Amino acid sequence: NALVNNITTDDLVQKSREDECTLLLSTHAEVACDALLDIVECICYPPIDSSDEESGKKSFFEESVGEEALLSPLASDELIQKLAACAIKDNSPLAVTASRAILELFELATGRSKKTASSPAMDVSDNELNDQARAQIDAENISPENNNKLLKSGLTTTMHAKLISNIHLIIEGLCIGKNMETQTTGESNNCDSVRHPGRCIIQHPFNSRRLNLITVLADILCYKDYKVNNLSSKHTSLRGQPCFTSSHAALDLIMELPSPLEDDGVDENKVYNPWPALCDLVFAYPENNLFQIQFYRLIHALCMTDHEASLKIVVQKSKFVSRALAACKAADPVSLHGVLLRCLNALRLHSQSISPQSYLRNYLDSHDGWKAF
Repeated sequence: NALVNNITTDDLVQKSREDECTLLLSTHAEVACDALLDIVECICYPPIDSSDEESGKKSFFEESVGEEALLSPLASDELIQKLAACAIKDNSPLAVTASRAILELFELATGRSKKTASSPAMDVSDNELNDQARAQIDAENISPENNNKLLKSGLTTTMHAKLISNIHLIIEGLCIGKNMETQTTGESNNCDSVRHPGRCIIQHPFNSRRLNLITVLADILCYKDYKVNNLSSKHTSLRGQPCFTSSHAALDLIMELPSPLEDDGVDENKVYNPWPALCDLVFAYPENNLFQIQFYRLIHALCMTDHEASLKIVVQKSKFVSRALAACKAADPVSLHGVLLRCLNALRLHSQSISPQSYLRNYLDSHDGWKAF
């Protein structure tokens, strides 16, 4: 290869050193990321001594030893902006690590991280407790706010607000351009095809960095404010405040981005509204189950927030409903049949729970393919 490409021995040595430095830098970044996540987890969810499990469990969690001061940098503009700026560079060896750091730090803060998953509710027979007492025990075991010190101190809400203010950087890091070609090749035009274990060839891999950022976007839009987490209904709390106010604000910021469907010019450096591209990616990567999970969460967030502007660009302008119906009715089964049915069912249930004059309900009622399906 060196002879064919006219590469000298010095060039090979230099390239070998650069590759070694890149690998070393990436390895050090992964170790630092793991250390940071372990430290944050230990502070947010301190281990309980066996002697305190029965006598002082509640007071142990409520005792404060300055965790807010230790964890306050997690909600700073500087940390989130630097991580986001690094995560959007697809050619950087640190991009994957930075995207993972953003994702897992926020999931530790919200309690979604697998490391902090609550233990199953205790098995109590019907004779020992009534339904109300059993439901209270289940809520105490499942709810992350009982022992999440980031959530209790309000730092999770602050982190969410900072992520919203940097949402344009997260969308930029998705590398989804204006058209289908840039959406599926935006990561790199020089990447080699990858043989997928599902007996298919991936010409342009989805890659973990993009998946991490899409998961962060889904976490942002699915976030419910801690102060209004105890619900009396699906949309409002006991205080009558909306649960998805912050998520609604994030969707408003996304809708301020130019729509790729209405922009005549081609500018690869411009950050477009991601909804049309995300809808395209579902059909472009039918074997990617991990992305399909996050896409359903995004559709579910649109339904829970009832953000009509975003719903309009997804179901009508991006033609997601029509394309999903066509895929579900196709003679040959498709791999994404399950997630498409889940998304369509979420739209159906949401349309039946809102006003008859709402946009989504009127659109679905007037869609011939929808009524036939």
